Amino acid sequence: MDPSVEEPATTGRQRALFVGVALLVTGALAALVFVLGTIAYVVRFQGDHEARLARVMKQNPTVQQITQAMENEGSPLLAAPATPSEIEQAAERWGTRDRAAILALGARWPTTRVFDAHGMRYFIFFDERGIMRAFVCSRP
Repeated sequence: MDPSVEEPATTGRQRALFVGVALLVTGALAALVFVLGTIAYVVRFQGDHEARLARVMKQNPTVQQITQAMENEGSPLLAAPATPSEIEQAAERWGTRDRAAILALGARWPTTRVFDAHGMRYFIFFDERGIMRAFVCSRP
């Protein structure tokens, strides 16, 4: 193109519009990538914890074994609710996303322990003999 020839004004506006739309589309795609990445991380994070507890539960551990193992790995005991109201308080404080499941399992099993497992809350339920029977992994 000859530099002495001026471009029509509409071409400059079209170019600016094109660049603006390209920036918007690029920004939207970048945002979508971050959202999908976050969702994938959360799903995997939750799935890893649930798979871990499912493997442990197959071994029929006792409340003492679970408590000791959690303590050894640096996952402190947050609560040992013994009554329905204490279970409700623990669910409200540490398991609000999974409150209904926590309350249902807390009503079914006589012993409950709540642990802080590296960013995840474990609600673990035990039968009358102190054997692990159910769990809920809840994100704070």
